[in-house]
Amino acid sequence: MIDPVTAALLSGLTVSTAKVASNIVEGAYAALKDILVHKLGKRSDAVEAISKLESKPDSEGRKAVVVEELTAANVSNIPELVEAARRLQTALEQMQMANFTHVQQATGSHIAQASGGSTAKVNVNVKP
Repeated sequence: MIDPVTAALLSGLTVSTAKVASNIVEGAYAALKDILVHKLGKRSDAVEAISKLESKPDSEGRKAVVVEELTAANVSNIPELVEAARRLQTALEQMQMANFTHVQQATGSHIAQASGGSTAKVNVNVKP
């Protein structure tokens, strides 16, 4: 089982390198990576594995090495990393919700439709 820090990092990396990330996701990913560098060291095996994965984000082998190195570094026991991972995961979820499309179709007269907490009303025979 992958720990929350590693899962968030892999998700953030995938979205960021695909050029579909929002500024919030990119910022949260960069913050998580900065904390990793600060806590583990720029030349640590984990940080170097992440850098290599960033250059080849579709590589399953490099993903496996990142998982292995982050697990060996016990990143899930570092509170700052856990909190940064939570912020990145929240940003990813918000991005997904922002990209969610809800389609409604109605047929007939005097129909009002609302979605996502919004409201709608129909005024019939009301003079402006």
